[in-house]
Amino acid sequence: MHAWERRCELGVFLQATRRFFHSSPFFAARVAQNPTVVEEAGQVLRTRLALINEQLKDHEWVAGPFSLADLTLLAGVDFAAASQITHDPTWTHLGRWHAAMKRRPSATA
Repeated sequence: MHAWERRCELGVFLQATRRFFHSSPFFAARVAQNPTVVEEAGQVLRTRLALINEQLKDHEWVAGPFSLADLTLLAGVDFAAASQITHDPTWTHLGRWHAAMKRRPSATA
């Protein structure tokens, strides 16, 4: 579980927030925005989301049972959307997982 949580944290959440900080007009006066960071973070993010999609092919949740990895991934996927990363239609397992996460009462809190 810890390995998958770290993949979700460093490969998805961190990359999505980097993209967001370097592309959002809100942070333009707070961060020295760099378009290269936006592109590089986007490439890593897409690669990691594809990896997680593959993992979810045989699992309901990222690390087997529901865990911190799922919570971290949800935050990362939501930040990815805020940074203009669109869901690849081939990521069907990730899409199923995301829909299941959004149905959880804690996702609306």
